[in-house]
Amino acid sequence: MFLIAVLIYILLCLNVSASNEQRIIKTTSGPVRGRLQQYDDISYYSYEGIPYAENPTGSLRFRPPIARRPWTNVFNATQIPPVCPQIPVKYTKNEMSEDCLRLNIFVPACCTDEILPVLVFVHGGAFHLISGNTDLIYGPGFLMERGIVFVTINYRLGILGFMSLDIESASGNAGLKDILLALEWIKANIERFGGSSDNITIGGNSSGASIVNSLLMIKQSSGLFHKAALFSGSALSYRVLAKHPVENALIMAKTVCPNEEDKESILKCLRQADVFDIVKSFELMRKGNTNPLRPYTPFLPNVEKEFAHAVLTKPPIEILQAHQLQNIPVLAGFNSNEGIYMASGTFRYPDRVLKILRKNIELTIPSNIEYPLGSEKSMALAKSIVKFYFGDEHFSNWTLSNAFDFISDTHYVYGVDLWINMHKERKDSNKVYYYYFDFDGALNWYKIYYNITFPGASHADDLGYVFITNVTKPKLETADRRSLEALDVMLTVITNFVKFGNPTPKNSSEFIWPEYGTDRKMLLLNDKPCVIKMDPRIRRRMNFWNDIYNEYRHYVANGGVTENKITP
Repeated sequence: MFLIAVLIYILLCLNVSASNEQRIIKTTSGPVRGRLQQYDDISYYSYEGIPYAENPTGSLRFRPPIARRPWTNVFNATQIPPVCPQIPVKYTKNEMSEDCLRLNIFVPACCTDEILPVLVFVHGGAFHLISGNTDLIYGPGFLMERGIVFVTINYRLGILGFMSLDIESASGNAGLKDILLALEWIKANIERFGGSSDNITIGGNSSGASIVNSLLMIKQSSGLFHKAALFSGSALSYRVLAKHPVENALIMAKTVCPNEEDKESILKCLRQADVFDIVKSFELMRKGNTNPLRPYTPFLPNVEKEFAHAVLTKPPIEILQAHQLQNIPVLAGFNSNEGIYMASGTFRYPDRVLKILRKNIELTIPSNIEYPLGSEKSMALAKSIVKFYFGDEHFSNWTLSNAFDFISDTHYVYGVDLWINMHKERKDSNKVYYYYFDFDGALNWYKIYYNITFPGASHADDLGYVFITNVTKPKLETADRRSLEALDVMLTVITNFVKFGNPTPKNSSEFIWPEYGTDRKMLLLNDKPCVIKMDPRIRRRMNFWNDIYNEYRHYVANGGVTENKITP
């Protein structure tokens, strides 16, 4: 192993020319120039905007990505790349381009012959927002301190990334296929940057975690990574899989291509359309959203027909039932009050939400449960849900706390808990480290970003304890002792997992994070981590949803009538 490491280091040196401020790496695609950056006393090289695929516009729009043609001139990777087209909430149009299939690589500049472990991270954003760039969330400084090579990927979003017409030239999952191509590029090139191609962890938060969960079920990803870290996301939530993607595509097409009717004509029109007209059509669709209990996200991963380039051809739950998940070490979990994140949206006006729900309690039923609306089964289920969370069918015990419990469970917690427990039913299942993040401190990203004061750890709050974000960076110098201790705990367990496949290897910390198994032991992540079992109140809620979904699956298996619910 020592000789192999030395040879790799020699090859690495041959592929690098360096100055104090810039470094050129010779990749399989061509040379790229990075720049030296600084975080506190830590120096690191950044290579931003490396193209891994051709510009997916025109005839390439909606198709699987094509590897970027090699270049001979030095590619300047010293500037933040464009983000993929999206509604202008986080970025302006001037910051967007379809030529967005880029990746960013960050490498500690310490002089060493050690080949470093790699963390590749898939950004969140409900499948239609933000990017893997460092300007908003994913500042790499903490990871540079811990000796990790960090990579982020920009991939197609929204309609451009996840529209499906259920035909071979537009079958969906373009965003997933982008990430697969990026992973192939990373696998082939990361050693040239000083990272180990044999020690790659794939990570993601929110919808990024859902994508990682899906990647574990996709055979084309086999061998591209060796461990997975999933922060508050799964492939089993009702909000992350489009059951009826074509219907959503046709609704959108009525805005962009109103004169076209058959799928091929619609596709031709969409490929010729201005990209921002397509993005705008999504905004128009959002205005018709009538359900205040979830964000509007109609363009999602979908189950494809068995086309040559298809990646997801079975529902994720069937893949789990067949024990076909990639069997690698996993770190996964959820936050104590995920549902708080809706306080930045419809729950700014909770009385308005309650008024809507009292008029239509069937809105509480997740859209992947398709009892016919108004039927006895549907109404009985809606009443049981409302009674379970809010006291009775009249919402007599309506509180923000209860509402956020409902959102936490249906959006994130149930899906995370379900897939982990299904995977652990497999006798030869690999290690799973299951966590419960419960810390409300100075670096809770989501609550700070959206100025939310409700107590608890919201969805995406944990990101401030892993990355240097735009809103937590100014708070680092004045953060209290407990917040800094929570920061150290999070970074220690995550980087240990990336390095060793174990968040608490022997003699690395004062606590031990046990593998999740029949004893159902988890780790409470905060400033004073300890081993716990799931709170009985949460377990009771998980059992409630297990019963609901088991009954629904039995109903469908026995020929029960269903009614399509188009939007997840």
